Amino acid sequence: MLVCASRDGLFYPSCTITVSQHDSSVLFVIGVSGSLIEAVKRSARVAVPESVLKKRKRAEKWQSEKETAAKAAEGEAKKKKEEIFKRAEAYVKEYRDKEEQLITLKRAARKA
Repeated sequence: MLVCASRDGLFYPSCTITVSQHDSSVLFVIGVSGSLIEAVKRSARVAVPESVLKKRKRAEKWQSEKETAAKAAEGEAKKKKEEIFKRAEAYVKEYRDKEEQLITLKRAARKA
């Protein structure tokens, strides 16, 4: 429901206009005479200022750059994680080998 307003800027709260939910255009009251309401549909296409269009285009560009950077960072993070895991495995292997070597040397010392 819309409250009626005439071209002269006066509001008429007693009269209302029903606009369907599927209708993207808006009704503007151009005159009220008694119970008769004259209304005109505004076109669905509205002139958008150039600055707004530029801002939208810039925002889309930034968003795409952000997504590209996020994908690249995700790939780099995966590689880095794999590298860290390999280093950790090498560290564990090195210290297990040293522990086994120490046990072997202790056994050899007892036998000798």
